[in-house]
Amino acid sequence: MKEGLKDKQYSGFTLIEVLIAMVILMSLMFTANYSYSQYSSYWAGRLGQFDRTLFQFQGLLQVKDTIDSALPYFVEDGQGEYTFYFLGRDQGVTFVSAAPIFAVTQNDASVVRLFIEKVDARYQLVYEEAPLSDEILIRLDQQLTFKYRLVLLSSSKPLSFSYFGWKQWQHKTQREDYDGILPSWQNSYDAAVSRVQPLAMQLHIGDEVIAYQLVEGHRNLTSFYMED
Repeated sequence: MKEGLKDKQYSGFTLIEVLIAMVILMSLMFTANYSYSQYSSYWAGRLGQFDRTLFQFQGLLQVKDTIDSALPYFVEDGQGEYTFYFLGRDQGVTFVSAAPIFAVTQNDASVVRLFIEKVDARYQLVYEEAPLSDEILIRLDQQLTFKYRLVLLSSSKPLSFSYFGWKQWQHKTQREDYDGILPSWQNSYDAAVSRVQPLAMQLHIGDEVIAYQLVEGHRNLTSFYMED
């Protein structure tokens, strides 16, 4: 009887067994913590990429409305004539829009310029806006104050613009004299020279292309402005 009680009194885990169990438990906890950290880092990276993609999509959606609402706006060219206010280059474009991003009311028009900046190894599409409610645009060479600035897109791929339209207004209005001359894609477009608005423009993001249709202007509208 005493021997049975003695056996029960000293039964249980030894110190070595406890230490081994603790080592195994700590190993499992370390593995679980490391796996969780790796997953959290991966998820944070994916979430950050999603946020950047959403931001860029929203920026491109905003600028689409602005470009689609480009106005055939007339200004004085300094030689007593009126011409369209639209200047496009492969690295930027300036025009008047009826739907600027920072418009206070629905009818606010602004001079808008989009241009490409290279920051380190990335290309940024920058938006700037000069409200015409602050200053009326009258002359082609008029200096404007651009109050608002917004980075719409940041990409590792090169960015550029191209334009589709007539090279001269006569090619459009006097087609019988310029048979076979059609609108074409160009890397630059100066409406003050062509005297006609472009029909469309494209934003190139590497090999990808986003197309925008423009409100077509016509030099015959000069009579409207002159009478006004």
